[in-house]
Amino acid sequence: MSLSNFASIASHDLKSPLSTIHSFAQLLKSREAETLSPSGHDYLKMILDSSGHLGIMVDEILNFSRINTNELKFDSVDPYKLVCSILSELKTDIKGKEMCDQHRRNAKCHCV
Repeated sequence: MSLSNFASIASHDLKSPLSTIHSFAQLLKSREAETLSPSGHDYLKMILDSSGHLGIMVDEILNFSRINTNELKFDSVDPYKLVCSILSELKTDIKGKEMCDQHRRNAKCHCV
């Protein structure tokens, strides 16, 4: 099995359980919001944000499985924005925004 076939199958297989997690979290938010503690609201927001982000990643894996390596295009990326995006996702482990502000750089790099 090729890498692109594996990526295609894996991304399709991940979509269904991910959709279920996201849908039930939205249902919990709409029906039980007033009974949740502040911590419960925070946890629910993390579930919704993470499942939404994972959905985007699964879609990107599916897109990757469809591209031909001869069609790759390079684009400029702002490393500060990239690092801040990554750190904000890790904010439950580290204080991403504070760290990002301390290490701000204006350099550009090329990424696929």
